[in-house]
Amino acid sequence: MKTFAIVLISVFFHLNIISQNWIQPNSVWHYDYSDLSAVGFYKYEYKSDTLIYNHLCQKVVESVFSFYPQPNGTYQGGGPYNIEDYYFYNVGDTVYLYENGGFKMLYDFGASVGDSWIFSSDSTSQACDTTKIFVTAIGNIQIVGQTKRFIEIQSNVGAAYYIKGKAIEGIGLAEINYSDINSTLIPRPVFCDSSIIAEYYLFNFKCFGIDSITLYNPSGLDCEYYLNHVGINSATSDFKYKIYPNPTSDRLNIEFNIQGTQMSQVKIYDFYGCLLASQKIYASSVQIDINRFPKGIYLLQFTDAQGKVYVDKFMKI
Repeated sequence: MKTFAIVLISVFFHLNIISQNWIQPNSVWHYDYSDLSAVGFYKYEYKSDTLIYNHLCQKVVESVFSFYPQPNGTYQGGGPYNIEDYYFYNVGDTVYLYENGGFKMLYDFGASVGDSWIFSSDSTSQACDTTKIFVTAIGNIQIVGQTKRFIEIQSNVGAAYYIKGKAIEGIGLAEINYSDINSTLIPRPVFCDSSIIAEYYLFNFKCFGIDSITLYNPSGLDCEYYLNHVGINSATSDFKYKIYPNPTSDRLNIEFNIQGTQMSQVKIYDFYGCLLASQKIYASSVQIDINRFPKGIYLLQFTDAQGKVYVDKFMKI
């Protein structure tokens, strides 16, 4: 009973803190990512404070965990691999990001629909446009019993940086999905020259917490799912399979190198973790109709008769 009371006090303490300030010590964000060669997640951790140009800034460390598909259906990889450190500070409702020797206006939680601001006027060799952030909607959202303001924002077409999604006060960009090519907690540089073919990571917000207490997790899934679940199978397995065509627009064929009676089922998940289809396997091959699925990247999960799990992905075009 005493432990339970301490936990409750800790939770209410953290909720009270995030209602007063932009971000708090020990804040942690997770964003799942995917591209055509790997899956994983980006993790952001508020580590310390530092003074930059007389502004007390919060240092947020970005690290990435990556997992690569193997021929036997497992994923190998791990992390963390430190990518970059970012620095934020706020004045009232306005949040600034330090980058390239100066501060850039990132969020304004007091903004109205139709408001906009310049994030960056940096010129590049591609002659990109000045990056502006536009507010397309505002409102309130309940986070663990508290009402928090949000702004829906989007950068302009042709800009050097891309950001799109719902930014929540005390959290930041917290509702994006895998149709958003290249945004996490911060805007990211993109190619604005349409003649350049580039592959971008696809991101999905996963969760936010403080001191290991998860305060916002729309999917309800493990914040570090890929680290804790995807790579658990042995890379020495004899199990092999073939997925084709991939990408595909209507049907997905899967062939196994073992008898169907040795497999139990195949499941398809979107990158929110929602189960979209489940099919029993009775033969060494199976065909799945995916006509109803929107375009995007999906996870395949195979389970054999012994309960071993194998994971892969495919693209619907």
